[in-house]
Amino acid sequence: MPRPRVHRPTALVQAVDVQPILHRALLQLGIDFGNAQNTAERQRIAASLAKTTEAWRTATTERREILGKPRVGSLSPAERAELRRRKQKRPNTSGPFVMRSAPPQTNAPVTAPPPLQTSSG
Repeated sequence: MPRPRVHRPTALVQAVDVQPILHRALLQLGIDFGNAQNTAERQRIAASLAKTTEAWRTATTERREILGKPRVGSLSPAERAELRRRKQKRPNTSGPFVMRSAPPQTNAPVTAPPPLQTSSG
């Protein structure tokens, strides 16, 4: 079944915004796990840790897909090398303009342009 289309910027913002929330939740759950008194409480916290970790992984995967990056481990070493080569061949379009070669030099003297002729009439 195809996935429903989601507006790209909104989905990316949501994937990025949820990561700090999940990070804080994971840290708090880790503290709670260390302070748990009985086995039932530890099991509940362990299940919450697993679900929160899965949510983190999903958010990271969605972010990669939205940005157009391949999934982790989906490229063979040859494909990765080809991508690196393609990226190296791209011109730097964000830097200053640099002339590749100097304009041709001529030994002709520089002369002033002829005066403008005005019609008086």
